[in-house]
Amino acid sequence: RISNLKRNAVAGIFGGKKRFRENWSTVSPESGDLQAIEGDLKEYGMKVSYDSRDSERQPSSGILATLHLLQTTDTDSADFDYSLAHTEIKGYLPVARNQTVMLRLRAGHSDDRLPLFRRFFLGGIGSLRGYDYKESEGNRYALFNANYIWQFHHSELGAGIFFDAGQVYADWTGIRLH
Repeated sequence: RISNLKRNAVAGIFGGKKRFRENWSTVSPESGDLQAIEGDLKEYGMKVSYDSRDSERQPSSGILATLHLLQTTDTDSADFDYSLAHTEIKGYLPVARNQTVMLRLRAGHSDDRLPLFRRFFLGGIGSLRGYDYKESEGNRYALFNANYIWQFHHSELGAGIFFDAGQVYADWTGIRLH
């Protein structure tokens, strides 16, 4: 059973007078998308991965690739009907001592109108840095990230330069380029 949570937090231990965001804060509270988020969900999926990285925590060479497929089932007793595919490939190339180039390609696709909790979002740290968190959403997307990373000697700290590019297809209405 899928349902939307109401915001009940009015204060936090470390938040002081912080204003807490609404659940799904990137979508207008009056949106029909929030109303359509509730229902019974029956889905199954498959995830396949390949990992040749030299380190899981701080890789400097290798590849990590994943493919994730989801499909709803039993649409007579379920309220959602969709299928989607999502893939991610990360490559790590050593350049010099303590310097690595990380390239990442992520993409997702569905021909169906996806419910809000399954749509693809871009924006913010981890996708398109410099854009608002979850600024763009849709049912198809592609994202490319390139990072040049300098690890400080014997430290988990470092510095880097990055480049991000992505696009989201927003439910058949067009393309949003960033």
